Amino acid sequence: MAKNKLDYLNPDYTDIFLDRQRRLADLRSNPTILQAMKIHYRENPWDFINDWGMTFDPRRLDDGLFPNIPFVMWERQEEFLRFMMRQWRSKEYGIVEKSRDCGVTWLAVGFCCTCWLFIPGFSAGFGSALEDKVDKKGNPDCIFEKIRFFIRNIPKEFLPKGYSERVHSGFMKLVNPDTEATITGDCGDNIGRGGRKSMWIIDEAAFIERQLLVDNSLSGATNCRLTLVPIMATVINFIKSQ
Repeated sequence: MAKNKLDYLNPDYTDIFLDRQRRLADLRSNPTILQAMKIHYRENPWDFINDWGMTFDPRRLDDGLFPNIPFVMWERQEEFLRFMMRQWRSKEYGIVEKSRDCGVTWLAVGFCCTCWLFIPGFSAGFGSALEDKVDKKGNPDCIFEKIRFFIRNIPKEFLPKGYSERVHSGFMKLVNPDTEATITGDCGDNIGRGGRKSMWIIDEAAFIERQLLVDNSLSGATNCRLTLVPIMATVINFIKSQ
């Protein structure tokens, strides 16, 4: 799929947008290739994110720039997505230490949204310590507003048949009406107490109060759990333990 060169220190997204416009025009003029693309993206979600994914950074407004930007990954980010796929396919747990501005939560969102689009029956769960961190309408920092933004900004050709954000994107829940794939959320002690999931992603896990309780719940809820831990929280917890 598309491989774009980008100066990440001084990014200019003009060529990226133009390239996407050209590919979308090709797709719309020859819709027979759509099914082949979906099959490819099912096994290579990083390509879908690079080809069509969007993210946003409100700090760009300070410089008079548009905050919505193409999700063009650097090599280490794509590595992380391949790690997610590998852990899921091999039914293993994983721990990821994340630092600021590396986009780990956005990557997890993009991965799960892509699987939600193209893998029938896929079911992901997102959890965090507080409800506001998982879903709060209008708060761009919460996980489900990132999910809604990602889905809202992909070409309509890739959306599920019959999908309506008003109907299928509720509080802490996203439903694919065509394949019954889902993305749901929980917080605090409730994490893992719902139905079984293909994958659980626990964001900022170090701030969950009763971690052992959550671990016990998750052990029967999924074969794959990814725990995202802020590096500073790891350092602080280590200092407290001394």
